[in-house]
Amino acid sequence: ELCKIAVSEWADNLKFVPEKYKTPELCLEAIKDYGYVLEWVPEELKTRDLCILAVDYTGRALEFVPKELKSPELCLMAVFESGSALEFIPEELKSPELCYVAVKNYTWALEFVPEKYKTQELCELAVENKHDGDRLEHVPKHIITFDFCFRVVELNPYAIDDVPEEFQEELQKKYHDILSDITIKNKKEK
Repeated sequence: ELCKIAVSEWADNLKFVPEKYKTPELCLEAIKDYGYVLEWVPEELKTRDLCILAVDYTGRALEFVPKELKSPELCLMAVFESGSALEFIPEELKSPELCYVAVKNYTWALEFVPEKYKTQELCELAVENKHDGDRLEHVPKHIITFDFCFRVVELNPYAIDDVPEEFQEELQKKYHDILSDITIKNKKEK
């Protein structure tokens, strides 16, 4: 009874409950309040339904789902809720569509996309919304061309700092020309 009160006060208290007092009902109540507590649920109590509930609360709870319970549907649910959950998806369950959803929801998920699924479109999507850190860090070298860098800087001017040196000067000149053209057009329209 004391364990039930503790968990009802704060779901994360489940981690302090001795294993012998962790019942399916207690674990269910904790998961309903806070999906991350799946970490503290004993493996033998982790059911498909309990894992779905946890992942629906937070996609990152997928980290604590037993591998045999990770299905393509559950993984898709996880990345829809939190693109960063891609990190916890087994390689054999990753697909181009799943990776796209993950990166669309969390640009840093590109790090966990298998190389074979890293297309120019996906890499542009990942880079265009990043506003901190190395935007090109997980983009394959063969994709980082002048045209790719130009497109990325069009989408996110902050990315200019991460463009390889070999493209910097020409890109800054070309980008400057585009900005000048836009300014001239705006002045003519007034």
